[in-house]
Amino acid sequence: MDACPYFNSCIGNHNRHISNYVVRKRSSVGIQQCIGLEYVGPFRVLQALADGTKLLFKENLFSSRGDTRLFSIGPSITFISILLSYLVIPFGYHFVLADLNIGVFLWIAISSIAPIGLLMLGYGSNNKYSFLGGLRVAAQSISYEIPLTLCVFYPYLYVRFVET
Repeated sequence: MDACPYFNSCIGNHNRHISNYVVRKRSSVGIQQCIGLEYVGPFRVLQALADGTKLLFKENLFSSRGDTRLFSIGPSITFISILLSYLVIPFGYHFVLADLNIGVFLWIAISSIAPIGLLMLGYGSNNKYSFLGGLRVAAQSISYEIPLTLCVFYPYLYVRFVET
């Protein structure tokens, strides 16, 4: 039996994402007819590094009429809430970042903060279409969270009821 099945599952997902990245890059190089992955390092590994560096040094575009504070804080709130939700996920039998009794509830509460960042992005642009897009994405995120919460709470409440 494997001691760390969740970690191996994460490695498998990581490998799948890397192969998906390579396939997308190859197809876009073929469509755009440009020099592509075959000239960028051994086994084409430097292309991802080059893309990440380009993305890191890219110019940030802010609307002149929009609220720049909301527009720049929105992605941070979304990213941090998703990153914090990994605190309570057990990656192995003895490898849990934060062992809490309220792990499931904390996971749901932290992941429910992400739509606030999406709304801030839409509102901070000071554009009605971007705001409607932010509302749509936030509503979609909330509509996925409600059934997920019910699916998580039902077994928890059932176990609590059976214990008493």
